[in-house]
Amino acid sequence: MLSLPPAVRIFAATAPTNMHLSFDRLAALARDVLQQDPLSGHLFAFFNRSGDKVKILYWDRSGFCLWYKRLERGVFHLPRAGAPRRSPGWHSYLAR
Repeated sequence: MLSLPPAVRIFAATAPTNMHLSFDRLAALARDVLQQDPLSGHLFAFFNRSGDKVKILYWDRSGFCLWYKRLERGVFHLPRAGAPRRSPGWHSYLAR
């Protein structure tokens, strides 16, 4: 179980993302597309086209951290269209 502070938000890119992108390029996507500060401590999730990989970028006050997960079977199920949206291709969630 992952425990996050109540103020942390999770932003999920629903448009496919190139999994070869580095820390800096993912942070630039968070800043330029979502218009969020990647140094805010919020989590930014990026999924590949086939939906079996995810990268989660966050800032931990001393540098960027990147979690990378590959599913052996199945795919991640992305949010439905009715979920809260911040901008095209992104969904925003409050961590609870």
